[in-house]
Amino acid sequence: MNFIHNLSVYKKLYLLSFISTVGILMFGINNIMSITKERNELLQVKNKTTEAKAFASLIHELQIERGLTAGVIVSNGTKNKDKLQEQRKNTDKELIEAKDILSSSFNENLLKNRASVDSLSISLGEGTGFYTKAIASLVDGVIKIPSLINNKNIAGAIQAYSHITLSKESLGRTRAILNGAFIKNAFAPNMYTKLCTNKGIIESNNKIFTTLATPEALELFKKNGLSEDSLFVNDTIALAISKPEGNFSVDASVWFTKVTNTINGHREVEKLCFFQIDKMVNEAITNDTNKLIYTTGLFILIIFITLFFAATIGRNIAEKITKMNAGLSSFFNFLGQKQKTIEKINCSSHDEFGAMSAMINDNIYILEKKFNEQQKNITDFNEICDYAAKGFLYHRITSDYEDTNLKILSNSFNGMLDEIERTFKNIIDIIIAMARGDYSQSNTITNSSSGAFASMLNSIGAIRTNNSEIFAVITKFSQELNKEATELSISGDELSTSANEQASSLEETAAAIEELTSNVAANVAKTEEMTKVAQDAKTAAQHGNNVATESLGAMNEIVNATEAIADAVSIIENIAFQTNILSLNAAVEAATAGDAGKGFAVVAQEVRNLANRSADAAKQIQELSYAAREKSQGGLQTTQNMMDNFSLITKKIEQTDELVRDVTNASREQMDGINQINNAISQLDQMTQQNAKTANNVAETVSDVLYKTEQLESMLTNIKYDKKSIENTCDVNLLFTTTKLKLDHINYKENNYAKLKSEVTPWKVVGHHDCNLGKWIDANSNESFAKTPEWQTLLKEHEHVHAGVQSFIHEDLSNASKETMFKLSQEIENATIGVFKGLDNVKINNCKDK
Repeated sequence: MNFIHNLSVYKKLYLLSFISTVGILMFGINNIMSITKERNELLQVKNKTTEAKAFASLIHELQIERGLTAGVIVSNGTKNKDKLQEQRKNTDKELIEAKDILSSSFNENLLKNRASVDSLSISLGEGTGFYTKAIASLVDGVIKIPSLINNKNIAGAIQAYSHITLSKESLGRTRAILNGAFIKNAFAPNMYTKLCTNKGIIESNNKIFTTLATPEALELFKKNGLSEDSLFVNDTIALAISKPEGNFSVDASVWFTKVTNTINGHREVEKLCFFQIDKMVNEAITNDTNKLIYTTGLFILIIFITLFFAATIGRNIAEKITKMNAGLSSFFNFLGQKQKTIEKINCSSHDEFGAMSAMINDNIYILEKKFNEQQKNITDFNEICDYAAKGFLYHRITSDYEDTNLKILSNSFNGMLDEIERTFKNIIDIIIAMARGDYSQSNTITNSSSGAFASMLNSIGAIRTNNSEIFAVITKFSQELNKEATELSISGDELSTSANEQASSLEETAAAIEELTSNVAANVAKTEEMTKVAQDAKTAAQHGNNVATESLGAMNEIVNATEAIADAVSIIENIAFQTNILSLNAAVEAATAGDAGKGFAVVAQEVRNLANRSADAAKQIQELSYAAREKSQGGLQTTQNMMDNFSLITKKIEQTDELVRDVTNASREQMDGINQINNAISQLDQMTQQNAKTANNVAETVSDVLYKTEQLESMLTNIKYDKKSIENTCDVNLLFTTTKLKLDHINYKENNYAKLKSEVTPWKVVGHHDCNLGKWIDANSNESFAKTPEWQTLLKEHEHVHAGVQSFIHEDLSNASKETMFKLSQEIENATIGVFKGLDNVKINNCKDK
């Protein structure tokens, strides 16, 4: 680019003209290309909208077919079958219209899905899911169209159409879901969740559509939304959502008809959107075509005019610039101390260059005189600024200038440094005090503090006040915490001791329960042995009873036998007596017979002896028989008694056996209960041991907390704060709220001041009811602290702040005097301090009520 510096002004002007012409030419080409690009985009959009219309018709028919398909699948082919066949014909017609923009696989997949539906070999989700996916892919093509164009109106109309299409699609899904649900009178799996999701999608897209739609489309949409069918659909969807368990009592055919009519209403809105989109696209294409022709001609004309005037004006300007260059070079050489005199500019033309030359010549002399003084002023300023930049604010400008402006500037600069130094000193004093832990000092805004300086001091003051209140709260809570920690420490020690004693007692109880368990177990074993012995005794008693019964029978037989023997002995005695009589008779006869009868007499004598012996034997037998009968009768009675006793013993043994069994069962139950008690005591012992451990840990923790609270109190003894702050600390949230409101008001003032750097016309500031403090005041106007005189003062000062800032803005933008601005600023700061004091009084009055 060095060759440009070597060109003359004349050539540079020609070069500038040439560059300007090229720039205009490139700008024109760029505009033409931009218009052409926009026109091509619109043509592309027109093609896409044509495709979208075909898609929209196909989508509409596919939505109806999906709803009927759901009814067929849910009813297992008993409902909607004829309607579905008719609808498929309508869908096929739209497929023919859109065959050039659809893939070949689309028709194949549609036919496969239809065949599966006809054979009822497909689930509801799969059968309707095919249509949902197909519709979604078609809708995606429409949704992407707005991103292809830069025309906001057309893009907005297409977006509105896409959202009404998405709403219609979700309503179509809802039609299919509820058609199946009403036929079955219950939701299919996952259908309730899908219903809720689609309802949300419908509401969301309808809301967006109402934002983007044209007035005509919006009017038609609202009109359709108030139709009987649309209201029925909304109520029915709400009914279905309220009954996830089913039992709708809704006729599926009525539902399908009503919702189809509603969807047809959406379709009418779609058609209107397409009509409006086509109209806007065609108008935009026509406008772009006209704009392209107009822009091309205009830029050709501008280039020609530019070249002509550039050549003429360039020569004239070049000559005058040359003359002015010579004069200015002389002046700058003087300023640069290259020459001691200044040559005037020799340009006598009556145009701006001539006037400029005369004015420059008139002021060169004045500037020459002021130059040296300004150089001195600049040197002084640089030196003081260097000191101030390093933080040394005590240096000042001491030179006495002849130039009044330089004097005013120097005094203003020194005054600014004085104010900065004073403000920084106040801030440093407060920060040092706070760093030393002293928050009890109060800062006072002097009459000279205003603007950002006052904001800085007020902010520091608000921080000091807030910290003082915070430390007051911390001190108060620390003292309470220390007291409570001490009490908690004592309670913790007592709890630990009690827990340990309880653990020891439970250990002893567990040992006693264990011993009792052992004794009960032994008792159970003994009772089981007693049960066995009782069973054996019962068996023996029953055996003895049987033996006694047999003995009784034998004794009866013995008694009967002895009685028979007695009878037999009586017969024998009678026979012996008769035999003895016969032997006497035989002896008498033998004696009568003499010697012949001697042998017979001997026999008779022997027979008589035998008879006597038989009589004696019979007598003895009879005596023995009598004795045996008596003994037998005694034995019989004894045997009867023994049998009765055996029966009684058996009965008692049975009772004993039942008692022993009861005792055994009771002992077993007692054993189970004792085992449960033992387990419970074991668990209780474990918990008690854990409690004892926890109690010990609590005691240690409390001891640590007590130590830390003592350390905190020790630390707080080094902090100084305003003791009156304790009166404000009953509501900690209010402390932070009021501090935030104070700082918000400082930000409110500073933000409005900052806007004065860029704004040129007055603006309306936030009203005193609309700022954060105003909203807080309105929200708390019924509180007890709002019934005080201090509250009314706060309201007045707050209103003064807002009114003052508004006046400050008007006066500043009206170029009011410094005195006026300074007075307003001081009034604002005084009102701000009044607001701060009012908020502090609110805290005090609030705590008085508590």
